[in-house]
Amino acid sequence: MSHFYLERRSTPGIASRFEDMAFHLQLRYSLGTTVVVVKRPKVYVSMLAKAWSNVDRQLQREFASRLNLARGPYDREDERMERIVFAAAETTKAGAVPERGAVIFVAPDTLTGLPASYMTLYIVDEPSPAERRVLEERIMSHGLIVEYVSA
Repeated sequence: MSHFYLERRSTPGIASRFEDMAFHLQLRYSLGTTVVVVKRPKVYVSMLAKAWSNVDRQLQREFASRLNLARGPYDREDERMERIVFAAAETTKAGAVPERGAVIFVAPDTLTGLPASYMTLYIVDEPSPAERRVLEERIMSHGLIVEYVSA
């Protein structure tokens, strides 16, 4: 069993969860594949992609307000943010999702299309105890599990 960290985050609604996740994901997506456990993966892919683009626009506005010399390193980071892939696991072909910069959405009842390993796990809808064990077994050593709880 691998050692992982657990964080519980409280948000008032589902839309604010994905906004919070988009901000939190900025720090985590470059570490490796991310898995999001939600009841309706296909619907929530678009919700997080939209929240991600809103965060991206916010960062672009912030970076544009700085001096050109200070923006240099952030331009490269911004290009990496644009290459992130959001995918519902059941609709993704095997091998189509890159190793880095991928966010895979799986349903808590089936876990179909779950990657062999991942660095970050977001749990929006709680899976059964047996499926929870499968999720914890596949997380990489020193990975992070983020649980969202109702406020």
